[in-house]
Amino acid sequence: MDKQISGKSLTEAYNQQKQFLTKELKHKSISGYKAAVSSYSTQKKLGLLKPITGVLYAEGLVNNNDTLLLENFNASKIETEIGYIINKDIQNKIEVVEVSKFVKAILPVLEIPNITKADANILETIANNGFSSHYVIGDAIPPKNIDINNCEVKLYHNETLINTGKATDAMDDQWLTLATTINNTIENGYSIKKGDLIITGALGNILPLEIGTYKAVYDELGTIDIKVK
Repeated sequence: MDKQISGKSLTEAYNQQKQFLTKELKHKSISGYKAAVSSYSTQKKLGLLKPITGVLYAEGLVNNNDTLLLENFNASKIETEIGYIINKDIQNKIEVVEVSKFVKAILPVLEIPNITKADANILETIANNGFSSHYVIGDAIPPKNIDINNCEVKLYHNETLINTGKATDAMDDQWLTLATTINNTIENGYSIKKGDLIITGALGNILPLEIGTYKAVYDELGTIDIKVK
């Protein structure tokens, strides 16, 4: 689909997302926000002008070196991403040139969305909060210690390389993607809180989650290891 999705359709999808989250947040809490469809080529294919966004759940946090049970997921994926810890509340939209001032730390993240509707189109994906489920975090470092747009990642499954990605897979610029994610989140009625985690979308390919061991190697950002049984 190269035909652009209408603003009206997107607004309705995000309204449905809010209805979905009204139910989810009765027994879950928000720990941050996520972007998806961050690559320009995929946006064009789906008829989008920017990434889609959704909520991360505090209950979805998985620590480095933890073990997941595949039976707890419907049809889960694994994505290599970059995350940002926000250092102050953000209530209004911001400019790209100032976004780094709002970042306390940067960290490697593996997102594990749980696809509950296999044939969902992009509007249904928005309505279902981007199928947000779990995410694994590595160690955080100060933003001044890394040129984030030069970061590359390699993902191994059972010691076999299965994916490579680079920070600029997300809109050619991590800071642009982060600012866009923040602004879209605010447009949808949320305010970013100090300590929130924001992840900016998949680097490289999105792959099915399978039994075995995973290692993500992120240059200066370090590594993430998880086991899936």
